[in-house]
Amino acid sequence: MLKRIPDLIIVLHAGNPNARIVLNEARKIRVPSICIADSNLNSRAKNITYLVPGNDDSIGAALIYIKLLLRAHDIGILSRFYTFLEPI
Repeated sequence: MLKRIPDLIIVLHAGNPNARIVLNEARKIRVPSICIADSNLNSRAKNITYLVPGNDDSIGAALIYIKLLLRAHDIGILSRFYTFLEPI
């Protein structure tokens, strides 16, 4: 059970049947979503705020996406305190 509404939802595999439920719920409560998806994504795209084209079937690719998102998050947090840092 969530204690508060998240600021962002990240879905790494849009083909997962549970992803549709997550994306529908995120849209209802107006939480933005980032989704990694390849070319076989169909009608689920309407519930995605930020669509990132990529390989959503590979574990290695998922790890790369997670590392990039964590790095972007860290740079965003640090840029609040240090003005010489630029976002990715």
